[in-house]
Amino acid sequence: MLLQLLVTVFPQINPFPLSWSKYKQLRKDLGLCYEKIHACLNDCILYWDGRQHQEECDKCHPSQWKDKYKKLSNKVMCYFSLVPRLLRMYNSSRIAEDMLWRYRDRVKHGILRHPTDAKVWKGL
Repeated sequence: MLLQLLVTVFPQINPFPLSWSKYKQLRKDLGLCYEKIHACLNDCILYWDGRQHQEECDKCHPSQWKDKYKKLSNKVMCYFSLVPRLLRMYNSSRIAEDMLWRYRDRVKHGILRHPTDAKVWKGL
């Protein structure tokens, strides 16, 4: 319904897919997928990397599930992987040039103009 409203408000500019399945396919094609990771209700732990089958938190002991039978989690974190996004950004020649400026075009005057000019940054 919201997509239909946006299409009627902005008919000349229509970058929005008209169905949920087309939106999901576009998101997948652009590499904008994410991974859902269940989390503790009080943000103590993530149920990830060997803890997926735990029923409760080790520290504060609330149940992982809102509804045990339907397996509805109390809290879910969406993890967006960084690597596919960086690869997609470096595929664009214009964006890749902008991302490489500090190695190629930076003027070294000894004046702090960017955090990468700091001595602390160079020591990392």
